[in-house]
Amino acid sequence: MTLFSKLTRLLWDATKELHLQSLTESDRLIYMLLVESSVDGEVEMPFNKFLFLCESEGINISKAQFYKSLRGLERLGLIARTSSARSSRYLINDCR
Repeated sequence: MTLFSKLTRLLWDATKELHLQSLTESDRLIYMLLVESSVDGEVEMPFNKFLFLCESEGINISKAQFYKSLRGLERLGLIARTSSARSSRYLINDCR
C-alpha cells in the first residue's frame, strides 16, 4: 500500500468517524473555518467575518450557501447556536 493510499484511507476513516461524509464541499469548508476560528469550542461567525476568511483562502461562497450550510450543520448536531436564532455565536459540538 502506498503512502498516498494510506493517507486517502486515513482521511476517509476520519470523515466517517466525524460523521462528515454526508456534507457537501461547501458544508465541509464552512465547518472547517468554524472549527479553526473557535476558541474553547465557541466561535462568533457573522457573514462579514466569514467572507474575510474566504477571501484570504481564495474561496467564493455565497451568503445564501453560508446560511444554508449553517442550518445543515446545526441539523446534524455538529454546531449549536449559543443564543437567539439571529445570533452568530456557535458552539462546536464534540465528536459523537
